[in-house]
Amino acid sequence: MSDLARAVDDLVSAATRAVEPRALKSVVEKVLDGFDEAPAAARDAALKAIGRALGKVDGRGAQILSLALGALVESGASPELAWPAVARNLAGLLDDATAFARAAVLHAKDDHVDTAVEASGAAVAKKKPREAEAWKALPSRCLAAVACLTRSKTLRARSRKDVALQEAAWPLSDVVSEVGYLLQALRIVDDETLLVLAPDAQRGWRVTVDAMPSNAELYVLLADALGAAKARDERLLGKRPDPKAVAAIREGGIPPKSASSVKLPFHLVAWTAVASDGSLPPADLGATEHHVWMEGIPADIPAGPGKERVVLLQTAPRARPIPVAPSFESLRPEVRVSAELPAAEVARVLRQLGRAASRTHAAHDEAPPKKKAAPAKGTPKKKAAPAKGTPKKKAAPAKGTPKKKARKPARS
Repeated sequence: MSDLARAVDDLVSAATRAVEPRALKSVVEKVLDGFDEAPAAARDAALKAIGRALGKVDGRGAQILSLALGALVESGASPELAWPAVARNLAGLLDDATAFARAAVLHAKDDHVDTAVEASGAAVAKKKPREAEAWKALPSRCLAAVACLTRSKTLRARSRKDVALQEAAWPLSDVVSEVGYLLQALRIVDDETLLVLAPDAQRGWRVTVDAMPSNAELYVLLADALGAAKARDERLLGKRPDPKAVAAIREGGIPPKSASSVKLPFHLVAWTAVASDGSLPPADLGATEHHVWMEGIPADIPAGPGKERVVLLQTAPRARPIPVAPSFESLRPEVRVSAELPAAEVARVLRQLGRAASRTHAAHDEAPPKKKAAPAKGTPKKKAAPAKGTPKKKAAPAKGTPKKKARKPARS
């Protein structure tokens, strides 16, 4: 038996027993060390063995095995091979955890999940033990799923079609940070063509967007790509972003303090803002309905009549700082200009968008006002949102989680 196989056996055995956290740390580190030295066949066998065990345990054991799978994928193990075990009944786990959160909210009469669980979690767990176990297991399973998804475009393409998984993640995505990361990873935009138009300058480009998890990263890389393509219009685009900021986003690293944020003189708006004559209304900080917020994600940018996503560049009333904080260290986001449109084509497309936007607005105005559906009783309430432009903090590891040795992040 190889050192790795022996270490995996010890890990699986420890996961089925109540092992002291310090001892668990040593067991997991032996698996990681053995994995580094093992041949490919032994690595694959180790992943499969841990995956089989994950399907047979719950509680702390399941958490440890999920974290081990995630750590191995971060160390270079096949995300596709780990995914079946990580994704097994993940939607069901999310549903059960949501049911636990809602029950705690009702029991505590407190709409805030974190304080409700703290106050009533133990009482609810007695009545809903399966849901309580799901709540505990959720963060580690989500982190393992994120490790797989951010390292495999194949898995992202497959999971993008899994509507049930995305819907199961929505209710807790604002209140459990690891679930928020999972939902964001499930909705990363890969290999899409984005139509970028600057109505005031009568210019337009088709750009390829790949491995893009956030609008903040899109803003910075788009400004850089247009600068590289000699699309400069100083009034609209300003100076090209600091190369150190661009490198940090492309390489998933931490930027130096001098490049921790970027100020751009433009903002992006959706095609629905175009007037019937193809022009954009004056920039107005108060008119936010059509803004493509840097706090959002590219998957929410609406597609135009031609079925491709469209954004419009508009000079902002004032430049806003954009935090340079890569969403996932393993991703390598890219924006490349593939073609510039002739001015006549830009004008034609803007008129087409204006007509489509006018029809959309007219239909909306004619529709009877809809009453807002009241949220179901016990629906978890999100925590207070951070100020716009605040960089998202990474989730802190659970107490007792074994720390893996520092390794260079694997490329997607």
